[in-house]
Amino acid sequence: QYNSDVVVFERWAQMRSSAAMHMQVHLIGVPREGGKGADSERWLKEVTSMADDHELKLHKMGRYSRDEIAGIAKTTSESGTPPYIYMQLPGSNKIRLLLTPTRTSSVPMNFGREVVVKCMGLPTDRLEWRSCQQSTEEETELAKKLKASFEAAKKH
Repeated sequence: QYNSDVVVFERWAQMRSSAAMHMQVHLIGVPREGGKGADSERWLKEVTSMADDHELKLHKMGRYSRDEIAGIAKTTSESGTPPYIYMQLPGSNKIRLLLTPTRTSSVPMNFGREVVVKCMGLPTDRLEWRSCQQSTEEETELAKKLKASFEAAKKH
């Protein structure tokens, strides 16, 4: 119905306390056809360029569980700590990537959003989530539409 695909990214970082972890998982819908939507190779080229700019190591991956991804990040990290960004790019290829820091770099907090903003040709103010907020009324209306679309899907 929506002719959309999804880009997925997870950012994980260990905090100073060994008992604390910080993980963010984002799923963002992108148009499947036309415009600046789901062209896997274009997205991969952009991620590769941005990873180089941020001195991140890029690893192409297959399908892995969350624990396997964390284990791979740990073995590929030069810094001794395992922060990482895991991405599934939109498009029919479903390219999966793991990005880890080098000794002289760190995982940027906004890297995943930077990729989406750049690949979708969005204004850079979209990097800040606060600039994407909607009014309570708009959120309520969107929630109703989302629930209705799930109800319609259940009937099929």
